[in-house]
Amino acid sequence: MEQEAICNFPQGHVLFREGDAADTAYIIESGTIAITTEQKGEQQLLSELGPGEILGEMALIDDKNRTATATCASACRLKVIHRDTLVQRIEAADPIIRHLLQLTLQRYRHQMASQSPSSVKIQHNAAASRAHEALEKLNLEVDLRQALDEGQLQCVYQPIQDLVRGRIAGFEALTRWQHPQLGAINPEAFINLAEETDLIVPIGLHNLRQACHDLKAFQARVNDTELFMSINVSGRQLHHPGFSQQVLEIVQAEGVHPRRIKLEITENLVLDFDRVQNWIQESKAHGFRISLDDFGTGYSGLGLLCQLDLNTLKIDKSFVQAMFDSRCEAVVLETMVHLGLGLELDIIAEGVETEAHENHLRALGVQFGQGYLYARPLGREEILSNLF
Repeated sequence: MEQEAICNFPQGHVLFREGDAADTAYIIESGTIAITTEQKGEQQLLSELGPGEILGEMALIDDKNRTATATCASACRLKVIHRDTLVQRIEAADPIIRHLLQLTLQRYRHQMASQSPSSVKIQHNAAASRAHEALEKLNLEVDLRQALDEGQLQCVYQPIQDLVRGRIAGFEALTRWQHPQLGAINPEAFINLAEETDLIVPIGLHNLRQACHDLKAFQARVNDTELFMSINVSGRQLHHPGFSQQVLEIVQAEGVHPRRIKLEITENLVLDFDRVQNWIQESKAHGFRISLDDFGTGYSGLGLLCQLDLNTLKIDKSFVQAMFDSRCEAVVLETMVHLGLGLELDIIAEGVETEAHENHLRALGVQFGQGYLYARPLGREEILSNLF
C-alpha cells in the first residue's frame, strides 16, 4: 500500500531497523529521530536528526539494506520520499555526478564499518549542512506531488485579443499553485521543477483537462465555438510514450474540437528536430494547431522553421516592449512579423501593455495581441463574471 505524503508517528515508533530493505526516505517536519547502530551487542547512538533534515536516503540511492535503525525520539511529523523520486533524479544526473555520489556512499559505508559512532555523527552533520539547498528543492518536489493529488494546482487564463475585430479570440492556460503553508509559489520555480521530472506529464494532462472544461464554458457564455485555448507543451512531455494519444482522448472527452486547441512549443525544442517534426505531424493529423512560443529568444534556424508545419508564431514580449526604445529591436520585430506573414502563419504578440503597442502591431499586420492592456491572467469565474 502506498504511504501518505505526510505521516505522524508517536515517540518510540521505529521507522526502520538495521538490515531492513529500503523503499522510502523521510524529511523531518517536526520532532527528532534517533539514528542508532548495533556495536558489540549494544545500540550506539550515531546522531539525532531534527526538523529540516533527511534520513534513509542513502539506502535508496545505492539500493542497499538499512545500515542503521531510526527511532522517533519524540512525536514526529515526517514527509515521505519514495524511491522513484530519488532514483529519477540520479538517473538524469551527469555521469560524473553519479560516479562521485557512488564514491561518497562507499566511503560513508566504510566509515560506518571502521570508525566510531561519534566520528560518523560529525561527518553526517557536516554533509547535512552542505545539502540544505538540495533538501529544500526535494521538499518542494514532494509537496508538488501532493498538490497534484489534492487538486491544489489551478488554471488561470490570459486573454488573447483579436486586433482586427477588437474582441477576445482565445486564451492561454497558465498554472498556479497556492501552497497551504507557503502561499503562492512562483510559477517558474515549480514548473521548472516539474520539468526536471516526469511530474510535468500528469500536471500537463491535469491542466489540459481543466482548460478544455473551462473553454467549453467560455464558448457557451458568448455563443462562440471559435474561441481557442493555448496549452504549453514541454520537451519531457514529447518524450513520454502515448502523450499525443492522451491529449486527444482528454480533448474529445471534454467535448472540445481539437482545432480549438493550440499546442505551444518553445524554440529550444526545435533543436530536437526529428522528434518535434514527428510530434507536429501526429498532432496536426488529430486536428490540433501548433504554435511556436517566445519566438526570437531561442536557437532555431530559419531553415528549420520553414520545415516545420506550424500555424502560429508568438513573438516574445521583450521585442514588443522595447520596440519604441531601440531601433534594432524595432527592426527585428518587423522582420519577424514579415517572416511569419510570409509563411502564412498567425502572429500573436506578447507583452502588449499600451494602446501605442497595439496600434503599431496592428499596423504591421499582427493579428493577435496578449498582455496587460487586455487583462492579467484570470480565474474561470472572473472571466465568466467580468470579461464577457
